[in-house]
Amino acid sequence: CTGPYWVAFERSAYQLHRAFPDSETTPLRLFAYPFPIVMVSVTDRSLRSYTRKHILRRDGSDYKLLTVPGFPLEDYREWHAGEVVGLPRLREN
Repeated sequence: CTGPYWVAFERSAYQLHRAFPDSETTPLRLFAYPFPIVMVSVTDRSLRSYTRKHILRRDGSDYKLLTVPGFPLEDYREWHAGEVVGLPRLREN
């Protein structure tokens, strides 16, 4: 948990986005990482509401593992490409 938000990255972000369609999606470029990264965040309140109706595979104070259906890798790749389109490249020195 990051303050009042829970965050997930990459494939976990895609799964979180599927479970919470109104989640906040943030594409990122990091200087030390050659590829763009996608982060999805949901509020702690939303996640707590979700856990009342769904079983968690892991329920730690700083880590949750949701039980979600699998997905085709191509669906993830398509979503990821759409989220990072237009993200500027970092300047290399």
